[in-house]
Amino acid sequence: MIPAIKVKVGNAGIHRITGADLAAVGFDLANSPASRLRLDHNGREIALEMRGLENDRLTPTSEVRFYADEPGDRWNAGGIYWLTVQAAAGKRMTVDAITTGEGTTQTTGIERGRLSTRRVYQPLYPGPDGDHWFVAQLSASTATPQTIFTATLPGTLAPVAGLAVVSVSGAAAVDSPHTLRARIGAATSAATWTGSGNWTQTLSLTLSAGSRQFTLTLDSPAADTVFIDAIEWQLPVSLNFAGQGGAFRATASSRYQLSNIPADRALYDVVETTSPRVLNLPAGTSVLIENEAGPREYVLAGPGAIYAPALLPHTPIDLSAQRDGEVVYIAPASLRAALAPLVALRQSQGLSVRVIEPQWIYDAWNYGHVSPDAIRNFLRYARSAWSRPPRYVTLVGDGTFDPLGFADASADNLASNIIPPYMAMVDASQDPANPAVSESACETCYGLLDGDDPLSDPMPDVAIARLPARTAAELSVMVNKIISYETAPLPAAWRSQVGFVSDNALDEQGRLDSAGDFNTLLDMAVALQPSGVAVQRMYYDPYPPSANSAPWREMDARAAYTRTLDMFNSGAGIIEFAGHGHPLQFASTAPFQNPYDNATASYLLSGADPDRMTNAGRLPIALFMACSMGRFHVTPATSSGQTLAERLISSPNGAVAVWASSGKGVLWGHQYLQRGFYTALWNAAPFTARLGDLTLAGQRDLIANADFLAYMSWTYLILGDAATLARVAPASAMPWASTVYLPSISR
Repeated sequence: MIPAIKVKVGNAGIHRITGADLAAVGFDLANSPASRLRLDHNGREIALEMRGLENDRLTPTSEVRFYADEPGDRWNAGGIYWLTVQAAAGKRMTVDAITTGEGTTQTTGIERGRLSTRRVYQPLYPGPDGDHWFVAQLSASTATPQTIFTATLPGTLAPVAGLAVVSVSGAAAVDSPHTLRARIGAATSAATWTGSGNWTQTLSLTLSAGSRQFTLTLDSPAADTVFIDAIEWQLPVSLNFAGQGGAFRATASSRYQLSNIPADRALYDVVETTSPRVLNLPAGTSVLIENEAGPREYVLAGPGAIYAPALLPHTPIDLSAQRDGEVVYIAPASLRAALAPLVALRQSQGLSVRVIEPQWIYDAWNYGHVSPDAIRNFLRYARSAWSRPPRYVTLVGDGTFDPLGFADASADNLASNIIPPYMAMVDASQDPANPAVSESACETCYGLLDGDDPLSDPMPDVAIARLPARTAAELSVMVNKIISYETAPLPAAWRSQVGFVSDNALDEQGRLDSAGDFNTLLDMAVALQPSGVAVQRMYYDPYPPSANSAPWREMDARAAYTRTLDMFNSGAGIIEFAGHGHPLQFASTAPFQNPYDNATASYLLSGADPDRMTNAGRLPIALFMACSMGRFHVTPATSSGQTLAERLISSPNGAVAVWASSGKGVLWGHQYLQRGFYTALWNAAPFTARLGDLTLAGQRDLIANADFLAYMSWTYLILGDAATLARVAPASAMPWASTVYLPSISR
């Protein structure tokens, strides 16, 4: 017998599953007592209605019905319910008879709805629901005092004259007076309040005629910006169902007449959503029902208002049986074959390896729903329960902050959210006048395992990395690069070379960059290199007096660009960058004509450059001491849909791994990150240090010496494999150093 059936819903309302539907996914109708069927959602049992049973068994024409609340969240388009056969009887809906009551007959009711079609992302404001996504942004200034949002409120019943109530929630960007005006048809109502942050305003409108045309106007006396998170509305509607199903609220203790109801119908009282009541309707297309005291919520299930969920047979994976795994790859089934050679390499190195599918984690820790917190909670469990807990964790698959395509409904963002990023308020502004904190990807949060809140303890416990592949073909390229990098024979002179590339610290007039002196930061890194390491530098420096002071200073932007590419092409064990970053380019130089495509350019490295490199087999580990270079979670509008950092590891050339930040930082905070990294690298035995240990050392150095910059540690992430062996060593540690060659002597 199938242990469970996963039931996927996409709408709120009554859902119907037939016996034939269950049989099609392997459910044993003949040997499964219908009385013992149980449905659960998010850990709560949901009452079922059973129709057409024979001797406590489902037949192909039998029906199982249940009510589903509004499904979905930031990471999930729908909801998941679990249908199982248990030893005890399952929860069932009660069945009540209809009484017609006495008193005035009501022919109207209330239709309720929620408008939350999200299109605006604002990383600064979580909003009332905490997901940073908003229906709209309304901004006003003295020059343009009004901005307007319009919508047609969805619904199935005809609106009529009466009292409408609209509750609007959102976030205010400024601490000032706000005036929000709502309009439905010709009726208007306004709300005024003061303050910043999250807010909710409820407005009542007396409609002289039915209408679904809704308008919100920001009518503030001064400059103002508010973000609309959700609009919840109640409209007076006719209870003439026009042959369709629908939902309505009854508020008075009175009789209600439902007219033109469909022949194939059923009425449910769903005020208790986990335990609806079935109300037996008399025959006919027009019926009277008596409403009990207090508001009740009704669903008339019929055409347009009854749904068929998707069914998926489920056999649970017992993750408690996985008792050890120093290296953990969290990878979907679609990518496991492409990952297999890397798993074999790690096993050949004597490491215990586990490959865990993310859906196993979601099923065990979040009732089947996609959740970054579920992944973190699994790792917390593994650290406490496994005999050999995880040391290196690599998330296999791309991720995006917008998996449901809120910002761009045409984008196939679900394909880019194989493993979700852990989004958190970790990106701190460097503007003293506006020291706001905004949301960004915190891959380190997956490895902050102490406490329920990952940010309560800034010291990372486990090294986290990501191979941001969207397809098996992309992953194969990344895996083959890592294997070739780690298994290629030694010696190799390029592995003893470390390169440093700097954005200009001074402008053409000799003025210091407001972000600080990038040259000095890299000079500090140079001082950390041991003897036997060949240091290469390329500092872009358009200020003539300093540009002529050393051969590694380059005043010409085009020459600086080609020298940066040459550093890759000639091979280097590590290349570190310091300067201004952007997801699609490093540095901002004077304009020049790119020699590859003759287009005007102004950078030292761009997203197109990894495909122009010729360093396959001589791949560096790339360190970006710069802002935003690690923003893999924001898909750029480029032909590849990848950032520069992603292209460096997904191209056959480029880099074997990238360490970069998804957010902003301060220049002198990078000194601790690089110091911890290089100190751990050069203190380890040659060729034994693993990338995750090196980046953890950098993050821990930062926390130990500047814990108020913890956010920089939280935003730094590895694109690559956390268990990658850093095959970098001084020339004196290369195998040739221990070989003595005797000359041939003859007479």
